[in-house]
Amino acid sequence: MNLLRLVWVYDKYAVLFRLLSRAGSLLQGIAFQLTKLNQL
Repeated sequence: MNLLRLVWVYDKYAVLFRLLSRAGSLLQGIAFQLTKLNQL
C-alpha cells in the first residue's frame, strides 16, 4: 500500500508541476511582449 501512496503523491506533484510550467511559459510570454513594447 506504500507504493500506491507514492504514486498518488507523484500524481499530485505532476499536476502541480504542469501548472507551474504553464504559468512560467505564460509569464515568459508576457515578459517578451513587454520587452517588445519597450523597444518601440
